[in-house]
Amino acid sequence: MRQGKMSQAVVCATALLVGGWLVACSGSDGSSRAGGSIDFSVKRRTPGAPPPARGPVAYSDTTCIVSRIVDGDSFECTGRVRVRLIGIDAPENSQGADGAKAKAALTKLMPAGQPVRLQFDRRREDQYGRLLAYGWSGATLVNEAMVAGGWTLAGIYPPNVMYTRRLEAAEESARERKAGMWATGGFSCRPADRRGRRC
Repeated sequence: MRQGKMSQAVVCATALLVGGWLVACSGSDGSSRAGGSIDFSVKRRTPGAPPPARGPVAYSDTTCIVSRIVDGDSFECTGRVRVRLIGIDAPENSQGADGAKAKAALTKLMPAGQPVRLQFDRRREDQYGRLLAYGWSGATLVNEAMVAGGWTLAGIYPPNVMYTRRLEAAEESARERKAGMWATGGFSCRPADRRGRRC
C-alpha cells in the first residue's frame, strides 16, 4: 500500500478511560513521532456504566503548591488554581472572629509554599469552577484535621462521600471534647444556616 493511502487509512483507535470519561484519539498519520497531529475527542461512557465525574478529563490525584488560604475550607495553588476542600463547611470570612479562626487553622495546616496532595472524588468541580478535593499534608488528611480541631463542620454532599464516616466521626469527637469553636458556641448557628440568614 502506498504511503499516501496509508496515512489516510491509519487511525489511532486507542481508547483511554480517564476520570470516568472515554477519551478517543485519532491522528492524521497514526504515528507517535514528534510533530504528529493528534486530535482528542471526549465521549460519554456506554449505557449502564458508572456515571462520569464532572470536570476536565485530565484530572487525577496530583500535588500542588499552596499559594494562599482563602478561608477555612478553600485555598489557591500556584497558577491560580482554586480548590474547595470536600466534606467540610467552615464559617465564611464575613462571619467575623469565627471565619478568622477557621482561616488561621487552615493556614497552620497548609502554609503558603507547602506542597499538598489533592485527592479527588466523584465530582471534581463545583459551580464556581473550583476543584473539589481532599487535601493531604504528608499523612494528614487536612479536611479531617479541620473538623477534628473544631474549626469546621462536616458537610457531606453526594456524590463526594469517600470519607463521610471519618469526617462525621471527627465532628462528633470535636463536639464531645469541646475542641476549637465548640468551646465557645461558635457552631450554635451552622455556617450554612448563617449564609442562608436563618440564624
